[in-house]
Amino acid sequence: MRLQYFLALLPLICVVYIGMYLKAAGIVARSSYNTLAVYQVNRVIRECIGAVLRRQGKYISFGMTMAWDEVFKLTPTTASYADIESASFKILAYMRKQRPWTYPESQRDAVLYLLAQALISVSRRQELESLTQQALKARKGWEQRARTTQHSHQQQQQPLHPPKPASNWRNVLGLSAAENEVSIIKKAYRSRAAKAHPDRGGSDAEMARLNAAFAEARDELSFV
Repeated sequence: MRLQYFLALLPLICVVYIGMYLKAAGIVARSSYNTLAVYQVNRVIRECIGAVLRRQGKYISFGMTMAWDEVFKLTPTTASYADIESASFKILAYMRKQRPWTYPESQRDAVLYLLAQALISVSRRQELESLTQQALKARKGWEQRARTTQHSHQQQQQPLHPPKPASNWRNVLGLSAAENEVSIIKKAYRSRAAKAHPDRGGSDAEMARLNAAFAEARDELSFV
């Protein structure tokens, strides 16, 4: 008699189990969890019950598509390995304190997956920061070498002897700064030499000064 009841309820049991499995498989597929195996009856039931409890009891649900910084409540630009490890352990400890039906295996797998993503992100960030520091250091060294080379080049281009100061022979001869006419220069020299000659009331120093100015003008303008 009992066997007959069992055989009569067997199709119903199979339908209920298949329905629960499809429901759990749908939850797992939408959340990017690992696919459930048909023979894992306890896991199928836990996934279904856990989904209901998290929805009705307002528990936190974790998925592999979530952002790790939002789950762990960390800043991606400043988080360290220690910060990520501490945050993930707190979440796993909280999950262990709850009823086992609330956070089944798929939820723990999701947290571990997010933990791995966070560690990879921090590793890439630190590698990028290291490359940036190396690039800045190389640029600083290049700029320093460029400044040194430019300074050395400027020193090589500087003349060995400083330029002579501008001539003042025009002032001595009483000419304008732009006067270059040879006849006018000679006329000015003769006129002043006639007055500065010692035989006509001048002095040797004044005459020497006029001769030096005339010689300087002759060298500069190349005339005889």
